[in-house]
Amino acid sequence: MKPVLFLGLAVVIAANGCNRSPHAPPSSSAAPPKPVATLSSDQLVAEYQKNALGADQKYKGQLLELSGKVGKIGKGLLGDPYVSLGTASEEDLFGVACYLTPTAAEEAAKMQPGTAVKVRGVCMGQLAGQALRMQDCEFVK
Repeated sequence: MKPVLFLGLAVVIAANGCNRSPHAPPSSSAAPPKPVATLSSDQLVAEYQKNALGADQKYKGQLLELSGKVGKIGKGLLGDPYVSLGTASEEDLFGVACYLTPTAAEEAAKMQPGTAVKVRGVCMGQLAGQALRMQDCEFVK
């Protein structure tokens, strides 16, 4: 008799759980987070070239908004889509690699190199002392 009582209690608890109203969706009026800095890809690269440790303290892990021209559109080693923002400097071969969200990747698929863009994403610092990397990037209109 105890197993039947236990089963009945479980059914009542499950039914009450299903009758609860779902949590309200997040408010769409919430403003997106503000970037800690708005600069060009040239400016960010220059700051890292002058003092990588200081630039990391200032920007690494922070939301940034960068402007620049698309140098390359492609996929990283693990298949993650990115656009690179080139710099005006001929000797800088790397620029900033901006790894994209799925929505931004769809937009990038329609772009051409040389397109002027603004992206917002999290600065991850330099990779192997060379290329700068941004993560979770979205295009800003």
